[in-house]
Amino acid sequence: MSILSKSFALFLLVSTIVVSVEGNPTPTITIGYRVVPKTVAAAYQKNGNKLDFAIKANGEQIGPGAYVSPAPGEWPGEMQCFITANRAEWTKAPKVWVPQVAIESINNGKAMCGTPLFWQKNAANREAYVKKKGATPGSTVLFSHIELDPKKAPGPNLQMVIPPAVGQDPKYDIRVYCFPQGDPKIPKERVSWESWGIKDFGQECGPQSGGSSSRSPSPAGSGRSSTPPPKAGSHHSASPKSGSRSPSPSPSKKKRDLSSSLDLETRAMLALERRALQRRALRRALEDELYN
Repeated sequence: MSILSKSFALFLLVSTIVVSVEGNPTPTITIGYRVVPKTVAAAYQKNGNKLDFAIKANGEQIGPGAYVSPAPGEWPGEMQCFITANRAEWTKAPKVWVPQVAIESINNGKAMCGTPLFWQKNAANREAYVKKKGATPGSTVLFSHIELDPKKAPGPNLQMVIPPAVGQDPKYDIRVYCFPQGDPKIPKERVSWESWGIKDFGQECGPQSGGSSSRSPSPAGSGRSSTPPPKAGSHHSASPKSGSRSPSPSPSKKKRDLSSSLDLETRAMLALERRALQRRALRRALEDELYN
């Protein structure tokens, strides 16, 4: 094949790929937020805006992975990150609610309690519970309230843990974007995990009851925000920042419209940045092919 015809063929291939990328962008969804030090944010960026699971959380209450909260601004820290995923694939991702103590059954509106599920010492109990829910441990996104005192029922704050097997699966295309606290590019909207159809979401058995107790699920859209365990490299305590407030449960339409606009603008900017990177990569590949 001549250099000219070879170049033309490569041009057609590149054009087809670029049209596909720019004409049919993959719809994404914001799935949560995470606060990290600058060093961790830099590691994420170096990793292609992907989570780095070599960085461990200080407190892994419901297993290894990246701990995420449903709303921004609840932890002090240098960098506020928001996390996105492929909307269609994330909807199908297996998800399980993990209570502090296993719910064996519901009797007359009360949850009958079983074995404790939090922390590494109860990992076997937790894995058995996840299997009982029809999911695979290590490949399932887990949700729970945050335990601040083992002698008390956890909550009301929420946490989600993305295990490495999920975070590194290319079909979910999970990306993390970090900015200084207060940066306008950070979405303002709370993610309504309650609306994702997760069975028993918010249900708890009281650890101090010794038998059975009940706790109503957190109402959808309640505005309660999560405070994940401290992240690796963080010098902050395990308490939300002083004076922090949960988002209003019923924000005005004007605020919702503004938040949505900022979110859409941020996603558009990130999409343009990703496409530019793809075009540069394709250009380099074309040049390598022509001159080698």
